[in-house]
Amino acid sequence: MHSFRYVINAPSPPRVAPDNAGELLADISINILCLMVLGTALSNISSTLIELRAMNEERARQRREIRLYLSRQNTPFELITRIMKFVDYRLDKVSSIGFDDGLISKTLQQELYINQRSSFVIQIPVLSLCQAVFPEVFAEICATLQRHVFERQEAVFTANSWAARMDITSGGSFLLKVAGRGPQTVQGVKWFSEACLYIKGLLHEGTLLAKTFAETYSLEGDGLVRCLRMSPGCSRMYIEYAKDFVAYMQQSEEPLAQETQIQAAEHACVRNGIFQELYPDPRTLFINIDIRELFRGDDDEDEEQEEASQAFFSSVSEPS
Repeated sequence: MHSFRYVINAPSPPRVAPDNAGELLADISINILCLMVLGTALSNISSTLIELRAMNEERARQRREIRLYLSRQNTPFELITRIMKFVDYRLDKVSSIGFDDGLISKTLQQELYINQRSSFVIQIPVLSLCQAVFPEVFAEICATLQRHVFERQEAVFTANSWAARMDITSGGSFLLKVAGRGPQTVQGVKWFSEACLYIKGLLHEGTLLAKTFAETYSLEGDGLVRCLRMSPGCSRMYIEYAKDFVAYMQQSEEPLAQETQIQAAEHACVRNGIFQELYPDPRTLFINIDIRELFRGDDDEDEEQEEASQAFFSSVSEPS
């Protein structure tokens, strides 16, 4: 017992009287408890290492299969290198463990999407307003977004091509090329071609290229309609917003320009009736209106009329 305590506990364990049953029982219980704690900790560490090894093996298997496939197809080395770099990026961003969405409810799925995507979706004015007034519809829109990953120098969209979806940049660096302008670096959250959600036959003004491995999310018009059809209030808000948006673009000299669409989004959102109810203009509030100015104006008009009348009667009364 003394040797066992020497291994488990301190190098100089306290002496225990051999004829003291209470001390022996307490000492044995403490040692057994220490063994249980150590065993549980080692078991948890071992299970974690096994899971990490399984994840790494799955990724290694996928990389090995892709490399073998490319080698058998006599793919050039330069192309293999590009593909493998893209695969490594996707494996880092996408979990190798599949997620069965049937295990959780629809509400929890929507909350998960909101937690993942709301940080960049609310940068769009109308969607920020939708989150404040119609959170259920906002959750549906977050769930409808489609995720895309691009490699270096890959085009998100090209100039004079049909705009079928609104693209939202969420990660990486991009390069926007527009005819007649210099290339513009795009970083952070930006959205493009919002007008295609309300107008058919819209063309892209420029080309958006990925400078690095980059990610975007897209929203199509049909997906937006599916989210709005269950909410009449949100549908009315969007219809009013779309009318003001299109009207602003029609009055602009460059309706296809990205800057014009951003200005149209801000203009249409501020003019929206729901936005004005939620964020009223302080100048239009009754408590901020000075009624004395109105009465002062009426008094001035009365004085002018009285002076004009006196001048008229004086001119008539004078002998000709």
